[in-house]
Amino acid sequence: MSLSVQFLSLMVSFAYGLIMGFIYSTINRLVFVLRKTILRYLLEMVMMAAFSFLYVIVNVYINDGRINLYMLLCLMMGLIMYEHYYAVYTLYYMEYVMRGLKYIFSPCVFIFKKICGIFKLCKKKVRQWLRKSIVKRKENSTSQNYEE
Repeated sequence: MSLSVQFLSLMVSFAYGLIMGFIYSTINRLVFVLRKTILRYLLEMVMMAAFSFLYVIVNVYINDGRINLYMLLCLMMGLIMYEHYYAVYTLYYMEYVMRGLKYIFSPCVFIFKKICGIFKLCKKKVRQWLRKSIVKRKENSTSQNYEE
């Protein structure tokens, strides 16, 4: 590899680390509700696989797929730089975005809560009806047994 290709690879690795940190923290904030669930772990595995695949594809395009240790260190340096200096600001603005999304989707949430309430009420009424019918059947079967 020539010096210019190595320098370009280092700069791309650093920028990719910054971008990867931003995308990961953004998706992490958007699916914060799913914390400590198996779906969250599956989502993170898919994200990391996609990040890794894209990193290899970028390196194939730039320097024929050669990945050296110093390129990975530069990638990690980009991630650390994002987490140390930029994550606080981006997450601060991300909270405004989340408030906006809550405001936009609040009518949908209201409708879904009403629908869930109706389903719970219907479920409760059906259970009461089933209990009454089971009790009536038992009473009818015991009264028939006594008549015989």
